[in-house]
Amino acid sequence: SKCRVAFLSHEDIVASGPGESFNSPDVIFTDSLQAVRFAGRRGSVHFLENVSALEFPSNLDAAMLQKTELLSVLLPPPQEWDELAQKIFEQADALLHEHIYIDDGSWDSHEK
Repeated sequence: SKCRVAFLSHEDIVASGPGESFNSPDVIFTDSLQAVRFAGRRGSVHFLENVSALEFPSNLDAAMLQKTELLSVLLPPPQEWDELAQKIFEQADALLHEHIYIDDGSWDSHEK
């Protein structure tokens, strides 16, 4: 038996509208935070960040001077934590208390 897989961009999902079956693949990967939370899964839909090219600013020093936080931690919602996530939170809370963010599925939580 074969497993049918598809990657659908955020644009693909928005353009299709609700209820689209996409020819019923077994697994769908998407970069759409509207469809599934960051690094999460909803049924057969899995988040997979689409990084097709990695570009660096021409002046890295200037880019770093604009940053307000050099290190922060982004965690899934607490109800989804396992033992490892709890340990990461405890360590981050001890060292980076003001720089811990909880993923609520919005772009805003990822831009910090």
